[in-house]
Amino acid sequence: MRKNISGKSEEVALERITKKDFPFIVRVLKKEFIKEPYNELWTQRTALIRVKEALKYGSETCFLIKYKGERVGFILGSDYYYFDGRRCFIEEFAIDSKYQNKGIGSKALEMFVEEMKSNGFAAVVLSSHKESRAFNFYKKHGFKETGWMVLEKRLKNARK
Repeated sequence: MRKNISGKSEEVALERITKKDFPFIVRVLKKEFIKEPYNELWTQRTALIRVKEALKYGSETCFLIKYKGERVGFILGSDYYYFDGRRCFIEEFAIDSKYQNKGIGSKALEMFVEEMKSNGFAAVVLSSHKESRAFNFYKKHGFKETGWMVLEKRLKNARK
């Protein structure tokens, strides 16, 4: 069953993701995250694994974004417990570039945050590349830097 969450304008809607949405999400993930500053080299296989993984652990926090009935983006979230309660972590959030800068992402994010709030989440958390346009987009929508930094250690010869 698809859960629809429509905004006041009814032009932007969030829908629960189903398997039939996977090819669209994979296409947008590969297309948008290969760009600067991300430079992420997703393959069809790795992108599909990422989508399935997100849905396995966060089906309540994963949404397709539609604009005027057309698929334009997605939010893949996961949830976890922390000292202040249940939190949602936005793993991936993308709008197809031909629909960017039209207010669709802003409306979708607002709707998503409200949905998480109504489901009892204490916070919505995400990470963002400081040099990306997304970083300022999130700050404009009330997300604050926490002082925490993501650290990574690349492992040679790791299985893909």
